[in-house]
Amino acid sequence: MNNKVSSEFSNIVFISTWKGIKKIKTEDVIYMKSSDKYSEIYLNNDDKIESSSTLSDLAKSFSQDFFYRVNRTTVINLLYAEEFLSSKCCVLLLNNSEIVVSRRRKQDFLKQWISFYSN
Repeated sequence: MNNKVSSEFSNIVFISTWKGIKKIKTEDVIYMKSSDKYSEIYLNNDDKIESSSTLSDLAKSFSQDFFYRVNRTTVINLLYAEEFLSSKCCVLLLNNSEIVVSRRRKQDFLKQWISFYSN
């Protein structure tokens, strides 16, 4: 991992859940998804955390260098983006989840994803 990644991903984020507050490492988050009045956080160990926070509030806790909002309901960790599937306009994540990228965010997403690994 480059210095940018190793220094950024020593971060810990505290997430409000229905039970209380949970501590997670930012590098463990694959993606976050809004669901009604709560959010779901999908981790690299196949765990899912339900947060009482909105997706917008959650996204503010995470670095914009590593996390990108691909559509109205989903924020992904760019480290886990493996492939962009043009025919479906979606990104394939390391855990084999296919996340739709909105048409209006497609070009910006591709630019940020490519520049993320170019720096």
